[in-house]
Amino acid sequence: MEEKVVECLQMKEVFLIGNRLSCYKILANNSNYSIRHIWAKTNSLLDTFLNEKEISHNRFDIQDKQHVMDVLAEVDYDILVSNGCPFILPATSLKQQGKILLNTHPTFLPHLRGATPLNGVFYKDYKFLGASTHYISDSIDSGNIVYQEKMDLTDDLDQGLVYYLSFEMEGVVFQKALKILEENGYDYEGTIVDVSNGCYFNRTIDKQTIDFENEQVSDCIRKIKSFNIPSQGCFAVIEGKKYVIYDGEKIQNAFILNKFELDYPGKILLEYGDSFLIKVADGIIKITKYKIEN
Repeated sequence: MEEKVVECLQMKEVFLIGNRLSCYKILANNSNYSIRHIWAKTNSLLDTFLNEKEISHNRFDIQDKQHVMDVLAEVDYDILVSNGCPFILPATSLKQQGKILLNTHPTFLPHLRGATPLNGVFYKDYKFLGASTHYISDSIDSGNIVYQEKMDLTDDLDQGLVYYLSFEMEGVVFQKALKILEENGYDYEGTIVDVSNGCYFNRTIDKQTIDFENEQVSDCIRKIKSFNIPSQGCFAVIEGKKYVIYDGEKIQNAFILNKFELDYPGKILLEYGDSFLIKVADGIIKITKYKIEN
């Protein structure tokens, strides 16, 4: 009987940078990896968690980019793991040093590349969620895929659950990507990303702004769904006041539609409880969660 030889993996030292927890949790529970350096974006999920656990790490902000780049070039590590790093990393120069460079992104690439892509799920009318672990290249979220998965976007999901599921999937794909690399002796080419089949998306004030006087119901609802978490929301000026809108839905009741048919777009038609009705170009929207800014 032939004896199977099991090769022991040499522990890899990791430089982890980003703002999310997905990759940290996988690395922290895998004895094949030692997290030698952690750089967490200030006040991010990762930074908050590490502070609560009293785990030593470095903090950074966008303006610290050059300092971070200098550190990356100077310190020792085998694998760079990015999970929510807000700027482009120097892939070419780090590869020349023999580093393995990995990024885990919370969408099914090449769809929704960019720093704040998840609002694009509803904004761009996608029918699926996903996550990808890929090699870092000099282009944004465009390196070869090591592993990725996707799931259908069901009708019961809102933006908060899109965030939750996408970050959970990040951990799943990252863990499987590490397994693939281990099985291939960390010499795995991956699958080429065809960026022509996807798109780039980042959250902007312009995308979050609603013009109730000129936009249609479908566009207004699409924007509200895309940004309906407490830290975001949509912005609108209604009858001279600034609103932040977090939730709303299309009115379909025939009596209400007929009663207010001749009113002008942008007018608040009815206020009741914590909600109000507003007229738009082709219908009426019920706003159910909002605040008025001073």
